[in-house]
Amino acid sequence: MFVIVAFSKDRRIRDKVPNIIILNLSITDLLIGLIVLPINTVALVLRRWPFGEFLCKAWLTLDYTLCSVSVVTIVLISLDRYWLVKKQLKYASYQTRMRVIVTIVSAWCVCLVFYVTLAFGWIRMSGKKSEVDYSMKCEMEYSFSIPMTLAMNLIEFIIPFTAILFLNISVYCSIRRGPRDIVHRRVPSAKGMQYVAISSLKSRTGTMTPPCKKPSRRLQQSSRSTDIPTIDSARHVESAGNNAKEESERSRDARQYVRHRKAASLLAVLVLATSLRRLGDIAETSQQSRV
Repeated sequence: MFVIVAFSKDRRIRDKVPNIIILNLSITDLLIGLIVLPINTVALVLRRWPFGEFLCKAWLTLDYTLCSVSVVTIVLISLDRYWLVKKQLKYASYQTRMRVIVTIVSAWCVCLVFYVTLAFGWIRMSGKKSEVDYSMKCEMEYSFSIPMTLAMNLIEFIIPFTAILFLNISVYCSIRRGPRDIVHRRVPSAKGMQYVAISSLKSRTGTMTPPCKKPSRRLQQSSRSTDIPTIDSARHVESAGNNAKEESERSRDARQYVRHRKAASLLAVLVLATSLRRLGDIAETSQQSRV
């Protein structure tokens, strides 16, 4: 609720396209808390399902749809972070508001149609008699089919978890390497030797000094003769009057690095919590399927 209120009140939050994905995650979790969990609590207290077959299937459709959209949204958040790190300057033109909205709406429609079909049409598709006693319990009818249960676990958990794991590992490695045009060098200061971020400068020919390698002796000699700025010459540029500008760039790069690292850490915690919840659902479904 706080996320939704903040999004509606603060224009700065609304103007950032990735926040639309976070808003969608908040909406799904809020609906689960307002609709799905109270009905489930009633059934747990009564130790039976008192609402009949139709409401059971409608409730299950909503429950599975919201949970699946929530998982898909976490995948989209991971994908958004991946594009932010990989595309860098091209990110703003690629990840547009319309693209995000279309993706979210498509996820809702696909999940809703999929689970409506499973909840209300599984008996007709399978040709088997329902094994669910809707006067006592409310379960998906396909949960008594072992092949279908395994297929659903693959679709709902294993594939999204693998995608999230791959994307977050890629983002983490990219953050560890840092931006492409930033080099961490050890330079002397008043407090001793410190590691600082120095922007690698392009030469007049358009080439750039490799960020992870020390410039060769030939390149250093050619830079002295033709006045092509290199990473080592950045120190002289500082003493010539650009200290304030480079300090501002270092501070900005450091803030961006910390922001990406914090976002990756929070996303990892979110993924872990979702994975543990889904593992519990798989164990419960497996028990129902008599595996």
